[in-house]
Amino acid sequence: MVVGVWLLTTLVLRRSYEGNLMSLLAVRHIPQPYQSLRAVLDDPSVTMIWKKGGSFIELIETSKSGIFREVMDTEKNGRLRFLLVKEYLSVLDKDVIEGNQVIIDFAFNLVPISGNYFSDTGKCNFYIGRERLVAQSLGMIGKKGDPIVPAMTKRIMAMIEAGLYHHWYIQGIPNATSCDSFSSKVTVITLFSLKNTWAMFAILAGGLAVSFAILILEHFVWWIVK
Repeated sequence: MVVGVWLLTTLVLRRSYEGNLMSLLAVRHIPQPYQSLRAVLDDPSVTMIWKKGGSFIELIETSKSGIFREVMDTEKNGRLRFLLVKEYLSVLDKDVIEGNQVIIDFAFNLVPISGNYFSDTGKCNFYIGRERLVAQSLGMIGKKGDPIVPAMTKRIMAMIEAGLYHHWYIQGIPNATSCDSFSSKVTVITLFSLKNTWAMFAILAGGLAVSFAILILEHFVWWIVK
């Protein structure tokens, strides 16, 4: 009776395990753990890459407290690297995608990198975090008191408010948005093998072993009582 009940239980568990295993094998989740600067700081194994000589560097060097002061304090632990924007692509594969380094820079420097990488490889093996740390203003400089400056300011402001600047910026970068729509879940085809189904046989073997032990114990008790 014990063996029969356990065989029935094992059958139910096997079906449940098989269904869960198939769903896990078919849909794989791509981890994206670093969505904020705080998440990067809290992981001591991560090295941060910042733009060499940029305004970001001045920000972290002059900060007396807060998260940017914490960033500067990590330099003594070897967690800070400073590179030029043109050097980002050279470290993307080895240090960022396959390594444990994170590039922290303005979005308008990272979007072209993403577009160029996709144009060269056709892949989106990295992602841009959702957090925006600081905003940077861009503008045109004109001669003080020149009457054309107010007229240009009015038209430039109207162009920005209409979204034309962002539209032209994205249009000017090949494949700038190609990686934006990539999901963090991918569907793959994986065959069953002993490597990914061993737990199912372990449950069966364990149950049979327990059932056999109980059977021996019953015979032993029966022999003592008799």
